[in-house]
Amino acid sequence: MKLSGSKIILECLKEKKVDTLFGYPGGAVIPFYDALYDELDYFTHIRTAHEQHMIHAADAYARTTGRVGVAIATSGPGATNTITGIATAYMDSVPLVVITGQVPNMLIGKDSFQEVDITGITLSITKHNYLVRDVKNLANVVREAIEVAMSGRPGPVLIDVPKDVFLAEHDFEPSNSPVYRDKLEYADLSLIKQAAELINHSKKPVIYAGGGVRISKNDSLLIELAEKAQIPTANSFMGFGTLPRDHELSLGLVGMHGQVYTNMAVSNCDLLIAIGARFSDRVIGKPDEFASGAKIIHIDIDQTEIDKNTYDCLPLIGDMEHILSNMLTDVKPATRPDWIEEINAYREPEPEKSTFTPKNILEKANSYFSENTIVATDVGQHQMWTGQYWKFKKSTEFCTSGGLGTMGYGLGAAIGAQVGNPEKKVVLITGDGSFRMNNNELITVKRYGLPIKIFQLNNHSLGMVRQWQRMFSRARYSETETFDDVNMKMFIESYGIKYYRCHSIEELENALEEIKDLNEADLAAWEEMLVRIRDRKSTIEIGIVGKYIRLHDAYLSVVESLQHAGFQVGTKVRIKWIESEDVTDETVSRLLGSCNGILIPGGFGTRGIEGKITACRYARERNVPYLAICLGMQIAVIEFARNVCGLPGADSGEFDRGGTDMVIDLMPDQIGTTQKGVTMRLGSYPCKVDSVSLLYKSYQQNEINERHRHRYEFNNDYRDQMEEFGLSITGTSPDGHIVEVVEISKNDFFVGVQFHPEFKSRPNRAHPLFVEFVTASVNHIV
Repeated sequence: MKLSGSKIILECLKEKKVDTLFGYPGGAVIPFYDALYDELDYFTHIRTAHEQHMIHAADAYARTTGRVGVAIATSGPGATNTITGIATAYMDSVPLVVITGQVPNMLIGKDSFQEVDITGITLSITKHNYLVRDVKNLANVVREAIEVAMSGRPGPVLIDVPKDVFLAEHDFEPSNSPVYRDKLEYADLSLIKQAAELINHSKKPVIYAGGGVRISKNDSLLIELAEKAQIPTANSFMGFGTLPRDHELSLGLVGMHGQVYTNMAVSNCDLLIAIGARFSDRVIGKPDEFASGAKIIHIDIDQTEIDKNTYDCLPLIGDMEHILSNMLTDVKPATRPDWIEEINAYREPEPEKSTFTPKNILEKANSYFSENTIVATDVGQHQMWTGQYWKFKKSTEFCTSGGLGTMGYGLGAAIGAQVGNPEKKVVLITGDGSFRMNNNELITVKRYGLPIKIFQLNNHSLGMVRQWQRMFSRARYSETETFDDVNMKMFIESYGIKYYRCHSIEELENALEEIKDLNEADLAAWEEMLVRIRDRKSTIEIGIVGKYIRLHDAYLSVVESLQHAGFQVGTKVRIKWIESEDVTDETVSRLLGSCNGILIPGGFGTRGIEGKITACRYARERNVPYLAICLGMQIAVIEFARNVCGLPGADSGEFDRGGTDMVIDLMPDQIGTTQKGVTMRLGSYPCKVDSVSLLYKSYQQNEINERHRHRYEFNNDYRDQMEEFGLSITGTSPDGHIVEVVEISKNDFFVGVQFHPEFKSRPNRAHPLFVEFVTASVNHIV
């Protein structure tokens, strides 16, 4: 079958079981988003406030779910905004596929608008990247990109797609290949036996666990090895939770930000077993002095990590599960009471100058969020304190930027972790410096109702930089203060998010007591809606008759409201765009004959009015469900007056076309008004509802409030005549004077409203008027 490039990408993602996308639309990826529009019953799409945090969200989604993270950005600045996120993922070996739009093929290399060489820019921070200039290669590239990202040592892959490739069509053949195929390499068994012998003869061994343990999902084998041979275990930032922090053999963080006893254990050990760790400079310091009396076993899947920062190690390169399971066969049970006692001697209690310290704050928060919780951090002192004091139990419970040290990583990461793990609690630990870099993503938290708990440790400075200035720059604190120049309470609460400011452990505990009982986001309605979306049994066609149809966004709220109603009713709504100027007595049946329902939205001016009147007559006479909004309602009144009441000169005073019967006319209090700006505002006005009407059936209320403007309205001089011929006035202003809603009761659904119901519809709370309209359309057989 022939598919567009955009649809080919989506089909390939489906093949690989990718159902969650993080993205931000833009010009070069409009074709992709147009294709995605028809696939939202399968894909969940999260639109962040900025592309950098979009990548961080996809990153944390991948870290915490074990699945590939997929993100979409437009060309030019959209693509360049992803660079920091891609580099973050690259340094921490996170599997991402980033799809960027590019200018059309014919414009590449011509300094075109929003053109950058994103493949060239990201060459050093991706496992691989592609510029796909021919649609025939697209399917294989997408499939290969996911495999490259997930296999071996994971990492980010970028696919750059020119706009014309998104649009081009090509034959698509589905693939039955596995989600991804990892080409496993196995270490030499003789070397594994040699390593086991080193462990058996060691008196003071230490395990150094890194992110490779988490990535390969070998926490249990690590724990088994540590317990069988009684080996104290330190970890890098990426290795948190591989051995539960409250385990008796856990030493915690090693390196310049680790505890004294951890570093003393590594310094004094006679054998260091590095498992999935890369010996970063913040861990080893001076290479010649790091674990200088120890032999080193280095287990890693990546050959390039061997002897990169340390020398003369025993290398075990390959699949970690194969290495550890074989090693366990040859490692003998052991007890090491003297070695463990020596390490414990370095565990001195930290002096407490105050009860309100980072240690106590984090331990208190940890006591409330110890189970089923994922913790994300930004970068700075708060990150180090979290690593030192939070008792992680699983390696998938922690998301942070380790290798790159990306300030601003945290909130995007928390978003991605929550999206990927809706059943878990997500906590963000951040600082006042980092939070300034990402707080624009609070709108994303609010939009998607994500129940993230954010703890900001505010020391009014860029704490880690200030600490280094104190240590190495003679306490010359240059540009590191972050005094409160923003009312954070007002700022946070403007998003509808609860805010607490705590100055003591007691205040913190009170806040924790309150938020622990806060209801998590109730996703039941959303989940029920998703079931209805996925189980839709029918498809209907709604004809939208307007004069701005070449710009679909002019009617975006109307289209979304129809989709929302379709979600609730359980039907897929397909839009047929009909240019009102094309509608005539001769063309109306051809243009509207396939429609299950007809909608005429708001608008201005005289162009296309007669076509709308013809469409309205077609709907009325053939009993096609008809919903008319604002100007559409006035069209219904004019059509009824002309063709039912026998007033061929019926028209609207707004059109100034010399009609003889102004059934729609300027309100008396608007006569002489020249400053019309204020009259164009959509205010919320009450409307009294007739209890015997489709309007009441929809709302189930005697009075409603809707948004509209009052300027040209139904002319009450014609009210009695209209009602006599069968036009029902079912909604009015509370005093009964202004006509807000008209209906034709003998039709299955014929409703015109002066207001704009589309602005109050939501995906999980469709507007009742649209629900009734779509329901009637489902029942209308074409």
